[in-house]
Amino acid sequence: MAGEKGPDKQLGLKTSKELAEIVKETAPVRDSVTERLFTQMSGGQNSREFVKKACELSQMSIPKSGEPLAPYVYQLQKSLKFPNEDRYDGCDGKLGPITFDALIKKFPVLSPTPRREIKETAKEKRGEFIQSQGLPEPAKRQGAAAKPATPEAPVQSATPEKPANPEVAVSPDKTITVGDSLTYQFARSFYRGTDKYAQYNDRYFKSGRSIVTMRKNLEKNCDYADAYTVGAAANDIFYKSVDFLESEFMKIIEIIMRKNPKAKIVLLTLHGDNYKGWKNSPKVVEKITELNNRLKRIAYHNANIKLIDIRQEIIDAESGGKKILAPDKLHYSTSGSKAVAGLVKDYLATGRHGKLTDYT
Repeated sequence: MAGEKGPDKQLGLKTSKELAEIVKETAPVRDSVTERLFTQMSGGQNSREFVKKACELSQMSIPKSGEPLAPYVYQLQKSLKFPNEDRYDGCDGKLGPITFDALIKKFPVLSPTPRREIKETAKEKRGEFIQSQGLPEPAKRQGAAAKPATPEAPVQSATPEKPANPEVAVSPDKTITVGDSLTYQFARSFYRGTDKYAQYNDRYFKSGRSIVTMRKNLEKNCDYADAYTVGAAANDIFYKSVDFLESEFMKIIEIIMRKNPKAKIVLLTLHGDNYKGWKNSPKVVEKITELNNRLKRIAYHNANIKLIDIRQEIIDAESGGKKILAPDKLHYSTSGSKAVAGLVKDYLATGRHGKLTDYT
């Protein structure tokens, strides 16, 4: 159709006029979501202040008090020469991981203080305060909780040293699994006892699916859920660049966060070292390592995202000299499927998990 030509129309993006109307009608809701999402992704920065500083560095007019952020972020995206498909339908008022990372790369001075550094600084200040007041050093924790329970409070069980913020336990029937052939394999065990496997198969995961198809299906079908498990890009690692795969993962994460900013997101590392289908390519092994490192970085900067590292255990787990979890070094065996499903279930239920081989 003649009226549908042009990159904007083909990708279903909004025109400037349409964007202005959408922003005007929904600015309060959009800016509220912007603030929550951006605060999570940026390690605590205020989105309005960040955009204001980025605009100043770009020599653009800055947002005034009470104005929606969407037009300013959209202009920043254009100044960064974002591809049309990465502008998120005219940005629609929300900052996301790609927008944030791209702005940080252009303006490193706006990079947030790493959470680990903040934590160490706070620890030092606590120590200085204790010394200045002549107070005794707090006793180190050993095993269970160090503080005895008071009569008014129930006894608390010990928690892991670095909990994954489990506000409530999430069951499989409240979890959406997105993925490719590897996800397809363990999903049957994960959803056993519910009707979700048949319901979700074509919509979210299917054997042979590429990461682009995963993302497009999620854009089209994404339902609200308390948690989302995202399988790695096994069908793309041989052909696609790590930069491309990382950008697709970020898009998937943003789609999820738009639907439920407080959702738990579980990422699984990609394995397949020496898988015969990849012709034992050293380049693929390097790409797998780099992709997993980038997924770790994404998870580190967001408390709601957990990367479960199953790669080395899949490679090493043997019984009688045979691979028991991934016989061809990529696809799960029945035991492997059950193990991955059990590990993810345990994490969603408790906020912690053991080794993959504990679930075989």
